[in-house]
Amino acid sequence: MELPKNIYETSIEENISKGITVGVIKGLGMSFIRTGAGVYEMVTFFAPIPDGYEPVLNPETIFYNKFTNVMSLKLKGDINDY
Repeated sequence: MELPKNIYETSIEENISKGITVGVIKGLGMSFIRTGAGVYEMVTFFAPIPDGYEPVLNPETIFYNKFTNVMSLKLKGDINDY
């Protein structure tokens, strides 16, 4: 999911050619980073949560839309439409 997300975001911020080149590189890099964070969290899940704990990555999920500053997992319509 990081790969298409970064291609899209880079295309919107810059242009389509940078989205296809730089977006792919950013997407692959974030895929490795997110995988590493997942491994870290699986290894340390049994440890007590320390005071002042914050997520390993920011944003902690890929569904955060940095253009609108909201979580975006909607496919169509609004949650209030259902």
